Amino acid sequence: MSRLKSTAFPEPTGLWLFAGLCAVAALLLALAAAEDRPMHTDEAVNARILGDHLEGRQAHYDPEDRHGPLLARIARIPAALLGRTSHAELTAFDLRLVAAVCAALLLLVLPLLADGLGRRETAAAMPWLAAGAPFVYFGGTFIHEPLFILLSASMGAALWRWLVSGRLAWALMAGAFFGLLIATKETILVTGLALLLAFLGWLVSIPQKTLQRTLANFRTPHLALAALVGLAAAASLFTDFGRHPSGLIDAVRGWIQALYRAGGQGHEKPWDTYAGWLLGSNVRSLPWFGWTLAAGFAAGTVAAWRTRRTRPLGWLLVLYTVAVTAVYSCVPYKTPWLLLNFAAPAALVAGIGLAALCSLPTRSRSGLLLAAAGAALAFLLLAETRALCFRFPVDPTNPLAYAPTTTDLERLPPRLEALLAARDPDQTVIRVIGDDYWPLPWYLRTYPNVGYWENLADDPAAGDLIIATGDALGGMADRLGPEWRWEFFGLRAEVIILLFHREGR
Repeated sequence: MSRLKSTAFPEPTGLWLFAGLCAVAALLLALAAAEDRPMHTDEAVNARILGDHLEGRQAHYDPEDRHGPLLARIARIPAALLGRTSHAELTAFDLRLVAAVCAALLLLVLPLLADGLGRRETAAAMPWLAAGAPFVYFGGTFIHEPLFILLSASMGAALWRWLVSGRLAWALMAGAFFGLLIATKETILVTGLALLLAFLGWLVSIPQKTLQRTLANFRTPHLALAALVGLAAAASLFTDFGRHPSGLIDAVRGWIQALYRAGGQGHEKPWDTYAGWLLGSNVRSLPWFGWTLAAGFAAGTVAAWRTRRTRPLGWLLVLYTVAVTAVYSCVPYKTPWLLLNFAAPAALVAGIGLAALCSLPTRSRSGLLLAAAGAALAFLLLAETRALCFRFPVDPTNPLAYAPTTTDLERLPPRLEALLAARDPDQTVIRVIGDDYWPLPWYLRTYPNVGYWENLADDPAAGDLIIATGDALGGMADRLGPEWRWEFFGLRAEVIILLFHREGR
């Protein structure tokens, strides 16, 4: 029985160099506006968790509307290297550096798949991942998705290298990545379901001889050991390496919570929402990423079907992309960053399509044509990226800006500084009243005396500065009395907060 050609790192230096250049470009693009964009609510929550780690507080996994513990643990590394020891010392750059590095490393995973997809096909996929607006935007956002996408790609690449080489080490690496995925986000349930559906579809649609050749190195004991490694890695992270055994129960509770949240919880949207975000025109830019990705994916699907006998990996990626897109589209809960889960594999299929289209006129010059097409693609992608990621990153018409924090909130810290200048900052308590206050903890992190309450205390005179949010806005001015003055600040679109301070103080 013939086998797939066994090599550990099969691709020429040129592809690795190109991937490295694209990775550098992805890193620079993701960090270009790291200090400029207001801090999103989810970023502020993750920053608070990281701050607890840095300050030595017990930061056990919280299954209530939180994700896995891995992001905070990884973020501790650059924070420590930069000398950060507390929440107050963190900067937006510190946080977003983590996501940007994940976005860059994603490009360096792709050459591991090149003997299954083709070198040109792999290179052709890189502009979407390096310069596409969704990858740049969320590659500069301190949320779990960039890490989750990187680990997903790494697991897939390790599995492919295992099938090619039959080496146990690759299977164990795939298992480790699987465990890290479990400890990153509960959407591993969606990824696992989509992968299972795609694999079953692949088994029945691939010629028998191709199937036997591709799976010749498949070893059930290897896979079992990989699963054990993955479960051990996940258990270690959820239990804080054995110091918090109940973390395993919390993990199960987290998955149950994730299934409940899948119903929407205020984020429910129609099944075609992702198509609208990717393909619909907006007033800020033409959706070049979505249009080119859809065209490339269509061409790649045809090419992958035609070459499924010699390059079965491409057809598996088509099926996985369709499956994961269908599952995420059927789940009512939708946010723009979730689309990265199917945009990433779709980009690999689109690379197959772009390479196939460039080989139609003449194979002898297909390389030059592909280079020209790649440059044109990058130009179009960067035009959209410039508009959505740099010029209008929190504009309500930006399809990637989901419940963004307004730039108006950045007026709050200077105003507080001015008010505190007339007070003793060590004795003045800033009281935040209400239920809808995130991301205020990020903007108030440097002040020593900040407290959060659901309701105003019976004695409103206790304290000189009050920030009212959410349901506490109504009647606050009447409750405090005429000696208090108020100013409003935008929190998110159509959401305001009020800063109250006593007249003359």
